[in-house]
Amino acid sequence: MTAFWKFSAIALMLLVAACGTGKGPVGSAPGGWNLQDISVKFGPEISRTASGDEFTSNFVWNGFNEGNRKRQVIGIFKRAMREVGRETMQGTRPVNMNVQVNYFHALTEFSRLWCCGQHKILADVAVVDAASGDVLASVENLSMGRIALGGIPGLVAVAAGRDQEVRVHESMVNSTREWLSKY
Repeated sequence: MTAFWKFSAIALMLLVAACGTGKGPVGSAPGGWNLQDISVKFGPEISRTASGDEFTSNFVWNGFNEGNRKRQVIGIFKRAMREVGRETMQGTRPVNMNVQVNYFHALTEFSRLWCCGQHKILADVAVVDAASGDVLASVENLSMGRIALGGIPGLVAVAAGRDQEVRVHESMVNSTREWLSKY
């Protein structure tokens, strides 16, 4: 029975390590753009006083356990959108990306330790011409979530270098790339 559990643990680690983000251009229009700036803000649905650690809130994030949690989420969004821009927008037309976070619910500390769940992330995303401000592409409530790992699978993912922040980042990148592929 010991060999079975060792094999299962190795298979799970390989599966978790295999997840990642896509690379390269996604379509002709985004391929002609060049990302200049990224703006991320929270929508009116997210309370200004949301602490980030209350399960019933529409803003839950405890990925780093210290510091301003909303700034952490803004940083994750900016890094993810920057990666999308670097990989898909290799053209010459300067564009900006505006993101409004409408719902951000990652795992609570309890779920991370004992169970599982889902990262539910909804955001409005718009790509606008940097000079004129014309909207070139937009979407409301783009779903950027994914199944979250908690308990033993979560510990295996962390051991493989794929903690909650990495997985949230990847889901943002992949969802945005998929949306941009329609242009």
